[in-house]
Formats: sequence, C-alpha cells, structure tokens
Amino acid sequence: MKLNLSVLTVAVVALFSMGVSTATAAPTPKTIDGKTVSFKAGKLKVKNKKGTATYVVGKSTDCGYSKGQMGNSMPCSSLKKKKYMAKKVTVTWHAKNGRRIADVVAVHL
Repeated sequence: MKLNLSVLTVAVVALFSMGVSTATAAPTPKTIDGKTVSFKAGKLKVKNKKGTATYVVGKSTDCGYSKGQMGNSMPCSSLKKKKYMAKKVTVTWHAKNGRRIADVVAVHL
C-alpha cells in the first residue's frame, strides 16, 4: 500500500508540474554574437554580419566580461566605458512587445 501511495504521489506531482510549466512558458531565448557599438540610456547596440541591432538592458539583465578562462560579473552601466566599446560580445535575449530584451550580456576582452 505504501508503494502505491508513493507512485500516485509522484504521478500527481508530475502532472501538476507539467500543467504549470506549459501555462507559464517563457519565450525561447536567442543568442547573438557581435561587437559593441554603443550603450546609452539602457540600450546596447551590437553590430554583426547581419547588421546592427538594439537590445534593452534592464535591471534583470546579467552583465559580465571574460578574459581567457577568467571572468566576472559587472554592473550593466559599466558597458558605456570606452574599454568595452568595439569588443566582441554575446547577448542572450528574448522578444517582448516587439522589443529585444537582453537577458545576459557577456563582453569578451
């Protein structure tokens, strides 16, 4: 009897979590590689072979840099510094209301 209750409990939990995850599915994030062009008023411009795109960098965006095998996080407002301009960058983003919202910004030094 104890085995049947545990199997039933696992099944109920699995069904519940599947229902919740499909109801609140987040947009699929996309990743782009390019070079930083500018950072003004919370908007990061990145240029790559497809052209220039602008990404909104908000409070929930994680920013950081990497130097070889070493890296660290940094405030996103630091992206306006000259040492981060024209550097390789990777941006993970999602679209919301026709805007590109940056989730993660990584500058490669």
